[in-house]
Amino acid sequence: MAIGQDAIGTSPILRPPGEVTVRRVNLRDANPVDAAPGTPGLIPVQPTPQTTSELGEETMRSRTLACVLAATLAAWSASGPATAAKSDSCAHCHGTDGNSSSGNYPSLAGQTKEYLVTQIKAFKSGVRKNTMMSPSVGVLADQDVADVSEYFASQTMTRGSFKPDPALAAKGKQIVEEIKCAACHQPGLKGLGDFPRIARQKYPYIVKQLKEMREGVRVSEIMGPVAKTLTDEQIEALAHYIAGL
Repeated sequence: MAIGQDAIGTSPILRPPGEVTVRRVNLRDANPVDAAPGTPGLIPVQPTPQTTSELGEETMRSRTLACVLAATLAAWSASGPATAAKSDSCAHCHGTDGNSSSGNYPSLAGQTKEYLVTQIKAFKSGVRKNTMMSPSVGVLADQDVADVSEYFASQTMTRGSFKPDPALAAKGKQIVEEIKCAACHQPGLKGLGDFPRIARQKYPYIVKQLKEMREGVRVSEIMGPVAKTLTDEQIEALAHYIAGL
């Protein structure tokens, strides 16, 4: 008889000469289970000389790794709905914490949960169309929509790098007061419920959305009639003021 050893470090096992040690790894305790050679699904492992100390240390490392992995997964599943986990696919465009680094994509941080839910569902149903957003949110269940919205609503919108023109911003502020934007968007344009926060939103995004509402590309019963009264110059002034808040 020859002496073989399990690959993760159990006690030496007597085996016939030339026989290869075969093991199955039990993921719950990271302990190997010996089985006869040739058993389907098993991997032959050549014995390697190890000291008793090395075997014990390797076993402990394997068990520790298994415990850490189990604890991590448990913490993840118990971390509650308002986490970044489900928002990972949004981060490329909207930022990990909802603060977009590109003017082409809106920041979602600090947006009202109700508005986010409404817009995500609009993209899902096709009421609001976008070649990137529609497929992205199409896989979300209602609970996912609620969780993602809650996560971004709980974040803080930061001031971007955009530097508004003082004269245009002053004109934009005047327009905001004249058309009474705060009646829906609240003082400071920070939003409430289904009325979105627009303060500090990206300048290019504000311009794009106002023009699309004006032209009927984006349909809004409330904003559509308001946007139709705005000239390009007024839209630019509004965007300078709103982005700079």
